[in-house]
Amino acid sequence: MRCPTSPRLTKRVGKSSLTSVLSLLLYLFWAPTAFPQTPCTLPGSWESPFRHEPGTGWGQYAPNCPQSSNTCFEAIHMALIPAGPDAGKVLVFDLTFKASTDQNTSIQRWAILDLGGPPDYTQLFYNFALPIPHPGDNRIHDLFCAGHAWMADGKLLVAGGTRYISFPMDVNYEGAKFAYVFDPLVTPRGNGQWTALPPMDKDRWYPTVTLLGDANNRVVVTGGWRQWPHYPQAPSGVRYENDDSTNSYEVWNPAAPPSGAWETIGQPPRRSFYGPRWDGSFPQNWDTVQPLDEYPRMFLLSNLVYNSTNNSRLFMAGMRGWSASVDHAVAPEVWSGANAPQPAQQQLGKKIQGSAVLFPGEPDMVMHVGGEIAGTPTNNVEYIRNRVPAAQAVWVQSSSTQPPGIPAMYYPRTECNGVILPDESVIILHGRRDGTNGVREPELLRDGTWCVLPPETSPRAYHSTAVLLPDGRVLSGGGDLNSPGLGRIWDYQIYRPWYFTNPNRPTWGSFPSVMTYNWTYSATIGALPPGVYIEKVVLIAPGSVTHHSDMHQRYWKMTAQPDPEASNSILFTTPPDATHAPRGYYMMFLVTNGRVPSVAQFVRLT
Repeated sequence: MRCPTSPRLTKRVGKSSLTSVLSLLLYLFWAPTAFPQTPCTLPGSWESPFRHEPGTGWGQYAPNCPQSSNTCFEAIHMALIPAGPDAGKVLVFDLTFKASTDQNTSIQRWAILDLGGPPDYTQLFYNFALPIPHPGDNRIHDLFCAGHAWMADGKLLVAGGTRYISFPMDVNYEGAKFAYVFDPLVTPRGNGQWTALPPMDKDRWYPTVTLLGDANNRVVVTGGWRQWPHYPQAPSGVRYENDDSTNSYEVWNPAAPPSGAWETIGQPPRRSFYGPRWDGSFPQNWDTVQPLDEYPRMFLLSNLVYNSTNNSRLFMAGMRGWSASVDHAVAPEVWSGANAPQPAQQQLGKKIQGSAVLFPGEPDMVMHVGGEIAGTPTNNVEYIRNRVPAAQAVWVQSSSTQPPGIPAMYYPRTECNGVILPDESVIILHGRRDGTNGVREPELLRDGTWCVLPPETSPRAYHSTAVLLPDGRVLSGGGDLNSPGLGRIWDYQIYRPWYFTNPNRPTWGSFPSVMTYNWTYSATIGALPPGVYIEKVVLIAPGSVTHHSDMHQRYWKMTAQPDPEASNSILFTTPPDATHAPRGYYMMFLVTNGRVPSVAQFVRLT
């Protein structure tokens, strides 16, 4: 389905005096609590916050919107565009409203943000309204609560979503079988960039989407719920132990003729694959089965994990305290974890709503930060090193002295986001420390030590998002907070890390825009000050984040050497194969011996 439309373009420069006053009031109201902390010696700074400028025909979905309904856009879903004329801009979408003239169509609000560049960093907003047809069903449908990840061809696969059902007691949700692709290479910019794929087998609300490193560049959609809450009186009669979405996964094969297909297994063939410790029978005992559940935070590990050289695993860090792994390419539905030796039985603490990242300093290591235990936010950090013998792949808590010995964060926080920076550090943003108070102070993990960064203006928790931009800044947006007068957070703010204003940031000359694996390439660079040299070239996959779960970012560093045959040139060798860095588009940074990164160039691994 392609639906052409005309964009609504708006722009914004600076901020009004009213915004300044509101920012001051917010700061005074959410003044930082006195937690023991170490300020970062290289703190960076925040730009002024800004709201999303209005879109024509968007309609109103939020009754607590403090201003005109058209300005109440919450960046619940956020993805950095890596290809095409909008490379470096940011795709965002939130909820929907029902088309007034067609009860079988809902209108999905979405936009592309151009965050500008020097000298004034003017923000531009390209706003659109995508029709979502749902024939024969007059309920509201949208891509809210979908999962998404960038595919090898530079398209974004968006899977799942929400169908709304109303009960006398509340608004309830069912998952959706939606599957769409957003293609940034299509011009002109607009609804024609979206195409509907064949629907999934299961309704999925809160699934995770992960790109594999196999020859067909398959994409796995894991978990999610068929319905929430699982009320006995729901029309579908689904209780959690009978929910056939929450412990299953589906696989999109873009190479299947004629133009991609959902894979099947078994006889008679089925398109839904079983999750950990489940045989397809009901009811499921969650304590025994430990299912994939909602946004299960799946990561692609390399073919060197568990001392093996012939597999590539999907590893579940888990929304809850459960972990497991599967090598779908070799053994579909055969899961390790829980009572098996690889990986460990579960995360420590049985926490939920934390954030997980592939650790930038060590391949195949997964770090899980924050979250809450029995409703109480925690500052715990757990990590698991998977490039070891299977029996040694265990979760280690932050109090441990085992290498790399990551300590606990300063602030307890749940519903937070983790973003990998090109200097090999990780910034943790957002979250709340109790039922109503947000944590506005980000924390930076660098060389195994946490430090506290300057506070953001708005507190952000559930539904908050953040991605790394090609110039090294971090875009922060969205977020809900159950505080008086707040609810949803409508603005954005951009963080400038310590290196952003460094006068000695390296610069690119010529570079390979398309690269293959395990190959040495040459690139030219700009002149550097005495004593400064390029230490490494870094690949960072473009972010694709929602519900404090980034489904795509990863970090790969390549040692740089002077090119003996050319001045102002370096040599570097690409990753060994696609299990280490899946095919697709990446930001490529130069990083000096002082850990100062360049502005990134977009490249493609094939």
